[in-house]
Amino acid sequence: AAQAALQLEVARQYPDVQLGPGYTFELGENRFAFALGVALPVLNRNRGPIVEAESRRSETAARFTALQARVLAAADHAVEDDRAAAQAVRAAEAALGDQRRAAEQIAARFKAGEADRLDLRTAELEVVSGEQSRLEAMSAQRQAVGALEDALQRPLFGSAHPLPGAESPPRAAERHGP
Repeated sequence: AAQAALQLEVARQYPDVQLGPGYTFELGENRFAFALGVALPVLNRNRGPIVEAESRRSETAARFTALQARVLAAADHAVEDDRAAAQAVRAAEAALGDQRRAAEQIAARFKAGEADRLDLRTAELEVVSGEQSRLEAMSAQRQAVGALEDALQRPLFGSAHPLPGAESPPRAAERHGP
């Protein structure tokens, strides 16, 4: 729009000739007339409005460049957050696997009489704590995906592509019953 305004002001520095047809019917006679209009530019050839339009175009370009830089920075930051969150999910899943294996070993030792109930319950609590850590990491990853979608202003996953691990919505027949 700023470029179009500048082009209009540049065009106004030259004379604008307009020719228009006319027709009248008087006392049984057809009369054809031509109207001639000329818009003459001022003596400075419209330099003031041209300079103003150029400055508005430069200002608009600067605002666009700043907005573009902010959007790219937000997208880069969101991508980095998503990568870090994905790494945290992988680390939490690995730790949870180790905690589950340790709990299974302690449960086997408990059955054999080599460990007491306190050791068994402590191992179970560590598994629950590991699951909580994994869920928190997954939540942080989903928030990072949301921030990336906000930065890009478009969804990354449509209805056909739900987030990994998300449950699908119930079918209409299941909601309304038999």
